[in-house]
Amino acid sequence: MLTAAALALAGVVAGAAPELFLWPGPTLLVLVAASLTLVASIQLHYHARHYYYTTADIQAWYGPDVSTESEEYLDLCAAQRLDLDEWRRYIRWAIVCFNAGTSLLGLGVSLALAPANGGPQAVWRWVALAMVLACTVADILWITYLYRERNRQR
Repeated sequence: MLTAAALALAGVVAGAAPELFLWPGPTLLVLVAASLTLVASIQLHYHARHYYYTTADIQAWYGPDVSTESEEYLDLCAAQRLDLDEWRRYIRWAIVCFNAGTSLLGLGVSLALAPANGGPQAVWRWVALAMVLACTVADILWITYLYRERNRQR
């Protein structure tokens, strides 16, 4: 849905007369970048899912045919650990792309809200821009905090 929002707004900006937006070129660039990073997030998450399963899943798949003491089971568990590492690698990039995409979307919406000229609606657009930009900055700060906390706990 976020990707659709970015592309829809990019379509509005691209199809509008240039004088309707203060910065139509940069707005399009940021909205398209937001869309691409959000799509990348979806693709990376989808690909990561192939590597996510637990030892309980192994037991459910093989049932009583495999003993938890057997060499086959130990090999399957070793493969599961490698696959879990692969899942972590892909999911980290999916999260990075999602966070970048939402930040870019907030920035793109802010750019689209900037009024190109004065008029009776200019104040409302500047207030809306400030609200979206404040929330985008808050989101970036929160994401940064979470990354630092995660790295500090390692």
